[in-house]
Amino acid sequence: MAVLPDVRRIRGKKLMHQQATRLVECLCSSMASLGDKKAASIYKGAMMTAARLGNHEVIQKIVGEFPNAVHARKDGHYFFQVAAQNRSEKVFNLIYHTRDHKHKYSDIIDSHGNTILHLVARLAPRHKLNLVSGAALQMQRELQWFKEVENFVHPYAREQENDDGKTAKMVFTDEHKRLKEEGEKWMKDTANA
Repeated sequence: MAVLPDVRRIRGKKLMHQQATRLVECLCSSMASLGDKKAASIYKGAMMTAARLGNHEVIQKIVGEFPNAVHARKDGHYFFQVAAQNRSEKVFNLIYHTRDHKHKYSDIIDSHGNTILHLVARLAPRHKLNLVSGAALQMQRELQWFKEVENFVHPYAREQENDDGKTAKMVFTDEHKRLKEEGEKWMKDTANA
């Protein structure tokens, strides 16, 4: 019976998730005695990885123990920017729904003049695109994400140019050109079938 291995696999993943969450709690408790600077040097990497992978629970646990972790930055980007760029919706929503930090993060510009909207305008990582099948549906999802983040930023940031002289919409168009063409071809083929 093929169902039993699937159930065991799911149960194993759930158990591993629970153990990982418990490990994060224990590590946060242990790091509390280290002081803010030492703890920050440890949790920054975990924050960025959690943001990239969409693990909002790890972010919540770290920020719960270390409130300043909400400002965690690595390689010129805040964890929130990394989450948005990697389509990590649950992590994005942690900031999106807090009025204290929402406006602060919507205005941040990276070292290349990119707003968060420029970062989101880039093509999603392949593993995120492949969550839906077909170029047309992938393009739809990308456009929905772009529009969601566009609503998050201040209106003036929507037309702001980066160091390459491109607005976020220009970056989106450039980055999604091939996906758009594939989606159009798929739609024509489907209509002609």
